[in-house]
Amino acid sequence: MSSLLDATLAVARAAATSGRSRRKTSSPTFRYTLDASVFVNAFNAHERGHSESLQILATIHQRGDPVIVPTLLVAEIASAVA
Repeated sequence: MSSLLDATLAVARAAATSGRSRRKTSSPTFRYTLDASVFVNAFNAHERGHSESLQILATIHQRGDPVIVPTLLVAEIASAVA
């Protein structure tokens, strides 16, 4: 469970602090806007839609597409999982 939390928070931190794209492929760039609830849902395996949230985060991370998130994303995630 700890590794899932670490991975989820790593994606959240990268999204919140990155000002540049980390493109790894030559395919078209997509830009995503994600709410903290997507990250929390990906962390909590008991919630409906967990696997879909986890998959979209993994895909975005793999592709290196830019993500727009709320300024308080990390605080919102920490509050939800505490």
